[in-house]
Amino acid sequence: MRKKRMIYRKLFVRLVIAILLLIFIFFLLKIEKEKIQVKKVTRQEAYKRAMEIINFVWEYQPKVFNRDDIKLPNFLGNERKIVVGIPYCWGGYISVDISDRIDVKNFKDAIEKDYVPGNVLTEGGYKAKTAGLDCSGFVGAVYNLPEKVSTKTLKRYFKYISIKKLNLWIFLMLKVSTRLFI
Repeated sequence: MRKKRMIYRKLFVRLVIAILLLIFIFFLLKIEKEKIQVKKVTRQEAYKRAMEIINFVWEYQPKVFNRDDIKLPNFLGNERKIVVGIPYCWGGYISVDISDRIDVKNFKDAIEKDYVPGNVLTEGGYKAKTAGLDCSGFVGAVYNLPEKVSTKTLKRYFKYISIKKLNLWIFLMLKVSTRLFI
């Protein structure tokens, strides 16, 4: 009799845990489906924001970063210098006027708080205390998205367009920019 009660108790506990887990998953899916309201950015505004990121001027002061989990962009070198542009940072979403880090407001603030400028080591996820933008972070910053997006989550904010709707100019730009930046 005691053994049966123990078995029923265990089954009951497992059933309650399973129900709670299903409820939790349901709420996660519901939250995921809710649309995040984002102010639309015109092409001109996006272009202006992109230029602000590309032309952002800051001072690089080399420091010893005893970390094996990051690699500075080669162009930074070992000398103090004025740098133009927010550096590439794997998993990064810290830009001219936006940051996904709680303790920093933007790139300038991050550098002042001894964040490492950039990280080109593309292993794992974002590395703590690094500042800059990765590819999808650049797109997010240009369009002023409220969260760090990945190439997989960009579809929350953008819709697919048919290749037939692209004009020749876009293909030429893609070809030129691919050669320049890869």
